[in-house]
Amino acid sequence: MVFKMSGRESYSAVIASAAVVAVLSLLPDNIIREGWSWSQDWMWFIVAMAGIAIIWYSGCSVQPSRHLMIFSILPLILQVILTTFRILESTDEIWILSLALQTWAATAFGYILALALNNKAGMRISNRWRLMFALMFACAFSGLYIFFMFTNLWFTGYPVYNYDLILFADRIEMNKRLMTPPIVATFGSVVATLFLRAVTKGSQEDSQ
Repeated sequence: MVFKMSGRESYSAVIASAAVVAVLSLLPDNIIREGWSWSQDWMWFIVAMAGIAIIWYSGCSVQPSRHLMIFSILPLILQVILTTFRILESTDEIWILSLALQTWAATAFGYILALALNNKAGMRISNRWRLMFALMFACAFSGLYIFFMFTNLWFTGYPVYNYDLILFADRIEMNKRLMTPPIVATFGSVVATLFLRAVTKGSQEDSQ
């Protein structure tokens, strides 16, 4: 368990969990019932791979606290469990919960990256600015998510342009699909950053 692991072992656990999430994200929704389709969760794949790259870059330069590692690995473990339900039957509730977990994980990775820049790149970043960096890092993925979602909807034949959305109900549905990720990221990143502040506040390794 992460509770009793050393720093290097905790990093390995986060990398392994992120790798599992990356692989599972390539499985389409409802694959067991409906077979193969182009409904993979590409953004979770990108976030997981970004997390692996950040942990790899951090190396031995960052010695995070046990609480920070728990904060980092929990959304990955929960996403693995959630993906099990997604490949059986995908719902809007599962999708929104997955977005919240994705924001949580991106916030943790952003903070670890800020720590690495602080210790490895010779930059002096206070804990407040590291928290702000983590928040902005998580929000940045929501903008990227809109691009991938728009591309995926267009590729699969959904009407995405205004001249294609003849019915008002269709326009409302497409707008809801495109705006949900940034809304979840905006509020979710704030909540995750507040929890992260509490996690790192009492840790000398994380808050110095």
